[in-house]
Amino acid sequence: MTKLRLIAAAALVGALAFTATAEASASTTGAAHAHARHGAGDLVAAKKKKKKHKKKQASATVRTATITAGTVLVGPDGRTLYIFDKDNGTTSACTGGCASVWPPLLATGKPVAGPGVDASKLTAVMQADGKDQVAYAGHLLYSFSGDTAAGDAKGLGIPMWHAVSPEGAPVGGA
Repeated sequence: MTKLRLIAAAALVGALAFTATAEASASTTGAAHAHARHGAGDLVAAKKKKKKHKKKQASATVRTATITAGTVLVGPDGRTLYIFDKDNGTTSACTGGCASVWPPLLATGKPVAGPGVDASKLTAVMQADGKDQVAYAGHLLYSFSGDTAAGDAKGLGIPMWHAVSPEGAPVGGA
């Protein structure tokens, strides 16, 4: 019976690895290995423990940087921040697959204004998923998954997406 469980767990791991994304696959594979070694009850406990011991994220710091299009807002990692024309005020129109490509800048607590940023224009707004997204001058802020390093601004060529100036105005974009 134990060998049957191990074979079933191995088949599950293979199926999950085939259908899941790379990030989810790595997480699920580790959990499935725990399941194969310890049983289904420990799988649930391992997931809860992982969530419980997650490091608390510091509040988001927004600062300015100069890119080819001018001086714009950047996130804590130095990557360009963007606004989306389709957002309805501080209600995001970028959900699901869109949010995978354009991750929202999230905050735990009040966002921090770095050099060149007007703190009075910086807020955190709770979205439908219960997470607080950073907004500046009434515009929700996003990063672009295609920007891999500080100073990148590859999202500027994508229609309806713009970097944002320290005044809160759209910069560049199509």
